[in-house]
Amino acid sequence: MALDELLEGTSLTGRQAAIIFFSFLCLIIIAAILLVLFSDFFRNLVVFARATGIEHLAALPA
Repeated sequence: MALDELLEGTSLTGRQAAIIFFSFLCLIIIAAILLVLFSDFFRNLVVFARATGIEHLAALPA
């Protein structure tokens, strides 16, 4: 099955649709878990940027 046929979705079987749906759902869940796990890391990057004066955007609320 060509990619354009797959993306069109008219010839998908139920099993193929379920695989696509659950793989996309897993991708979203993994992204959310990574964001939660690394939220302190990203927060520290913002604090470091403030401390060193690297900010290019408007000041963030304290």
